[in-house]
Amino acid sequence: MPTPKTTARRRPAPAPPPPHPAPKTTARRPINPSSKRAVHFWAPTFKWGISLANLADLRRPAELVSLPQQCALTATGVIWSRYSMVITPRNYNLLAVNVFMAATGIWQLGRKLTAPGAAAPVAAAPVVAVPAGKRD
Repeated sequence: MPTPKTTARRRPAPAPPPPHPAPKTTARRPINPSSKRAVHFWAPTFKWGISLANLADLRRPAELVSLPQQCALTATGVIWSRYSMVITPRNYNLLAVNVFMAATGIWQLGRKLTAPGAAAPVAAAPVVAVPAGKRD
């Protein structure tokens, strides 16, 4: 008598887990380039500190104003003012801070160059040799 064939029953494979949608808080949203979440907002905002410090330097005597520093601030203000109008999107905060920086730099340069004694460089005092025994 033939033996009946026994077939092994296989368990069905488990169903894969359903894909979970990303939570709404981590979904990628486009960032407005001029919003507070973008770098284009914070860089010019912190640059206002340099412009305000240059404005505060108006109280200093003109002789203490650094000519190379004011040339650099003026050039930076002029160059970046142009750049802020060329980029997309136009960054009006960057334009405002750089126009203000160029204006304060030009004002300081004017003070430095028109100050009394600015035209003639300060001559060094002559060195006088003092004999060893005659010091006061």
